[in-house]
Amino acid sequence: MGKTRKSILGPHDSSLVVLTRRIAAVALLGASASLMADFLLLDREHLHVVLPYADIPGFWTVFGLFWCGMLILGSKWVGHLFLMRLQDPYSHLRPPGADHSGDGR
Repeated sequence: MGKTRKSILGPHDSSLVVLTRRIAAVALLGASASLMADFLLLDREHLHVVLPYADIPGFWTVFGLFWCGMLILGSKWVGHLFLMRLQDPYSHLRPPGADHSGDGR
């Protein structure tokens, strides 16, 4: 038969790639639907402009996607900076050279 390609991903990472692609496809579909609704359904004659660029078609879609990404990146930054802990929080209590097997005995 044909050659099988070796994956640089681990055995469990392929499902993560599929999930990431599905999330990206759903996000792209949602953004496309929002842009189509903005062009087709928005009444531009009675639009009350709040921001200088709010009357540009698709502005709120791009604005929402940008700040959604900023919210995700900001929360990841806060998580790495403040919330992540060492793998073994009791390592400072063990004497140097002690067994780190983790069985608790």
